[in-house]
Amino acid sequence: MLLKHYPLLKEHCRESVFDLPKAITTERVVDVLDSLECYSSDIYIESIKKSVTRTYIILAHIDQMLKLYKIYCETSGKVEDERRYRIIQAVYFDGLKLADLCESEGIDESTYYRDIREACSKLSALIFGIDGIS
Repeated sequence: MLLKHYPLLKEHCRESVFDLPKAITTERVVDVLDSLECYSSDIYIESIKKSVTRTYIILAHIDQMLKLYKIYCETSGKVEDERRYRIIQAVYFDGLKLADLCESEGIDESTYYRDIREACSKLSALIFGIDGIS
């Protein structure tokens, strides 16, 4: 679900009126989360700030785990792992359609869905740790 909404969440952080990257460069992330309540007494503004902060932190974590997954796939020595990374990249970040992707990778739909399942399983473990392993 996070991957599906990743581009929209990135846009949410980019377009937010609350300048979180500037705030994070001057304070530790934990301090930012703890101090959000001091910014404003208005509950709506506070809610927006908390939402942007949480989204930003989660997306930064996902970005790091995607980099780690890419390295894993590139160094595994398995052609299918490299393909799985390309499929995740193409589907969730480049917006490629199933038919186009299957054609460019030379795979059928069942391989496509299997690759998505396998890649998402590994990414879930990376993103959520032990809680992501089912």
